[in-house]
Amino acid sequence: MSPVIQQFSAELNQLPLAVGFASRACAEAGLPPDACLKAELVIEELFSNTVRHGYGISTAGQERPIWISIIRDDDSVIISYQDAAAHHNPLVEDPDLAERTVARRHIGGLGRVLVRDLPEDVSYSVEDGCNTVRFRLGK
Repeated sequence: MSPVIQQFSAELNQLPLAVGFASRACAEAGLPPDACLKAELVIEELFSNTVRHGYGISTAGQERPIWISIIRDDDSVIISYQDAAAHHNPLVEDPDLAERTVARRHIGGLGRVLVRDLPEDVSYSVEDGCNTVRFRLGK
């Protein structure tokens, strides 16, 4: 089946649209509510980090695209999230994070756990110069 692709601008006001796009695609594919919620959480984490850290303030006023594509596959959905920001693998564990107690943790850094552990078959690659996180959610 061919993918459905939507492009968003890396602006926080676009976040609800991106999350809604992924959530609707999962629901339309017949995935259970918990799988749709996982898609929402992963997209929210990736999108907000792209806006805040990936493109950063230095690219304000420039084109800052984010692409989300959805492919339905029998009993699952494959979601690809791409941006053209500086290359960064969100699946790589921060070695300092594991060493911190809850009291010593700073805000942030736990989103990697969401992105890495919530979906099935998650991967990171650079495709056509873009960061690409691809993950599967099933029934």
